[in-house]
Amino acid sequence: MSPMNESPLRFPFLPTLVVLVLFLQLGGCASSHQKKDPTDPVQQVKLGNRYYEGKSVPKDNETAVLWYRKAALQGNANGQFYLGRCYSRGDGVPKNDIEAAQWYRKAAEQDCTEAQYRLGLCYDRNEGVPQDNVNAYKWLNIAASSGDQDARTVRNAVACRITEAQVTQAQKLSREWEPK
Repeated sequence: MSPMNESPLRFPFLPTLVVLVLFLQLGGCASSHQKKDPTDPVQQVKLGNRYYEGKSVPKDNETAVLWYRKAALQGNANGQFYLGRCYSRGDGVPKNDIEAAQWYRKAAEQDCTEAQYRLGLCYDRNEGVPQDNVNAYKWLNIAASSGDQDARTVRNAVACRITEAQVTQAQKLSREWEPK
């Protein structure tokens, strides 16, 4: 019997194989192969950091901001801090000191040391909040008490510019402060 006269029943798997090859070439089942966006704020911050730093993905500050914002809106202190940093620097969003200070405050109130330091700087430098030496000292002192050396240095510089009564008031506010 010549190959032209062979019965298709001798190769019953051929139609299935053709369908499988086409399926794989077209990308397979979209619903099972597409990654879903993470909803966990910790994972969202990690993904934002990857885009911000350009690690294993192209550097893209606007996409980083998108992920930081998702985490920040869920109350994640790291997402709030990084979003504040983006507003402070103008990374992926227009520079906006008021927005930066607001996000730093949310993170600082949750005991994020870096946000406490940055919020103290905002008060010291009149960036996004009115210049206020007592609040600058307070936030810098809180960050310094967590071991932040930069906060300690700036706090000491602020102390040199204010009265003893203001230092006492700021220290009292620092001691009374509790994370939310």
